[in-house]
Amino acid sequence: MPVESHHTLEPYESLRPFAGGSLDISLLHPENGGQLERREETDGVLYIQGWTMIPDRSGFTLPERVLVVHDQEIIGQIELTDLRPDRAEEFGFDPKVVCGFKVAVPLSIATGGLQMISIIAESSEGEYWMVGPRRSEWVQLEVTGRCNLKCPQCPNNSFSSAHNQELEPQDLKLIQPVLDMVTHGCLDGFGEIFMSRHAEHFLSAIHWSKNFLFHTNAQLLDKQRANLILDHSPPIRKIIISLDTLDTGKYRKLRAGGELDRALDNTRQF
Repeated sequence: MPVESHHTLEPYESLRPFAGGSLDISLLHPENGGQLERREETDGVLYIQGWTMIPDRSGFTLPERVLVVHDQEIIGQIELTDLRPDRAEEFGFDPKVVCGFKVAVPLSIATGGLQMISIIAESSEGEYWMVGPRRSEWVQLEVTGRCNLKCPQCPNNSFSSAHNQELEPQDLKLIQPVLDMVTHGCLDGFGEIFMSRHAEHFLSAIHWSKNFLFHTNAQLLDKQRANLILDHSPPIRKIIISLDTLDTGKYRKLRAGGELDRALDNTRQF
């Protein structure tokens, strides 16, 4: 438990070994458990600095541990160094539950550099929160422009057929650097993601530490597609089901070509 209440940039703590094995990413919450303020690679060392706190039943608390994860393998534990009243005041939190950390990670045990390193706050119950960058980088990637419905209010109906295209696997070469750089994203625009023939290809290209979502009308959300999403969760952390109404007649007008019962049944099954 930290005893000081000041903030300094130096020194950086050495990484403490922690035999934690693999990270169970199914226990990773979608919300962040703090922020990273510095991630810099210098002379064969990754310098990582930030602050952390996590939700609990009474509000917020300090994590049980802060872990350094390389891909999905836990390679070390970070010592919480000092309280961060500056960040507590900025975000309106109790200063006793916001704590800083500074750690130096040798590149010799972190092959792949910054892109492969994640900082994870762990609760006493064994749940995880990502400690994310201070600034979120967002991308909207329309995997397909095609849709299975003809909703009268959708701009897709007024666009030319040129919009009804989809990304192909060879497009990933251009897109991958963007997926690696961003922290958050959305995988649809006016199209229905489950109309894509290559959705799994693009889902597999997104690192598990990212925070992505998509919208769907759930007409095609069968068991096979549900398993596809669950197999990629994370990075898929939120799905928004578009219904508009629970009145069957109105639904058929607003979601032309769809059936309310099918959308609800698929959602319940999911």
